[in-house]
Amino acid sequence: MRELEFSLFASEFEYDDFTDEFSGLVLAQIPDHSGLGYAKGELIIDFVREANSLQDAIATAIHDAEKIDGIHIDRIEIHNDSETEIMEGQEIVNSILKLRRLTQKQSVDQFWELIDTA
Repeated sequence: MRELEFSLFASEFEYDDFTDEFSGLVLAQIPDHSGLGYAKGELIIDFVREANSLQDAIATAIHDAEKIDGIHIDRIEIHNDSETEIMEGQEIVNSILKLRRLTQKQSVDQFWELIDTA
């Protein structure tokens, strides 16, 4: 297992929804997130997650985050030191976001079924 660092961003999240109650909900639903904030019109959820691959870490983090009403992840930043991991991560991110755009009319569960089989 590797320790992977990345951030998820949700630009459609309204600042008025960023309450103590919401922060508690995120902590309950995603106990392994390492930070939560709001800046420049985006909700930001930071992660330091152990996983076998960057793809697994990102996919499961998005899945966990989007179980919370009002969160729709549309941007990801990889923070690992290795240039290879950053390039690998960007390819994964591009694939996930492209697949999401193609399946927007499908439910979130159907989307994740597609990710699991990819």
